[in-house]
Amino acid sequence: MVADQVRQLWDVAQAAWPGVSWPLEMFQSHLGRDVPSHVEDLYVAGAAGHRMSEAWAAIDEAYRIMVIRRLQRSARADLEAEDLWSESLARMMRDDPESGTNESGEPLMHIVRYRGITRLPWHFLAAARTIAIDRHRRQSRRPQEVASEAVLELAKGDDPAVIAGQHELADTLANAVVQAFRGLKAEHQFLLAAIYRDGNAKADAGRIAGLSPWQTSRELRKAEDQLRLQVQHAIPGQWSPETKAAWDEGWRHCWKQLAHLHSGDDSLSEGAA
Repeated sequence: MVADQVRQLWDVAQAAWPGVSWPLEMFQSHLGRDVPSHVEDLYVAGAAGHRMSEAWAAIDEAYRIMVIRRLQRSARADLEAEDLWSESLARMMRDDPESGTNESGEPLMHIVRYRGITRLPWHFLAAARTIAIDRHRRQSRRPQEVASEAVLELAKGDDPAVIAGQHELADTLANAVVQAFRGLKAEHQFLLAAIYRDGNAKADAGRIAGLSPWQTSRELRKAEDQLRLQVQHAIPGQWSPETKAAWDEGWRHCWKQLAHLHSGDDSLSEGAA
């Protein structure tokens, strides 16, 4: 592809996304040999993949409502459609080291694999529907949830060492979750507590924290990744009803300790606002 043609494509893409200034040289490197069907979307997705906040904000503003409305036609409720959009954003924001690094040496994000063959909102729509299918499969295959009290009932008559091991597992997981949660910054603590403890929609939790929907997805992904890395060493490789109950008990310990730590003050909410 000749330089003049690349420059023309870059000019067209910049006109479509005036708030996103991605250098011509980087666009040319990302473009490849063939002209994509949707070069404007390839441009903004490439910039987003290189971790440009302006590109993520532009994508959220341009395509969020469009994708959510289409999801609402098949989703069970508006809330699920909003949640699926957030999950698809988080998926596209995952680190993708195999695709290379940006100028700062940070791994590119997964969205960089988008090649402009279809419209970018359809790319997000496909990701959201895949997430919905995966969620449905997990729910249909998930082991029966067992409360920690029920686990002890099931364990009656077993070897005392097994019962002791279950107690030890619950204590280990509880402590790991609490310690990892304490290490998060206040904004991340707030998002996790507001969404997973209090049941708020991601968009509502982000709004309280002063974040846009795409920023909420980004920060929630960071919080979850950091938490996962901190506690994964304490999680057995094979999940079972017993370990699921122990994990739930760990979070109950976490919320109880946090409630005690923050009783009488609003520092958690203030730190995230």
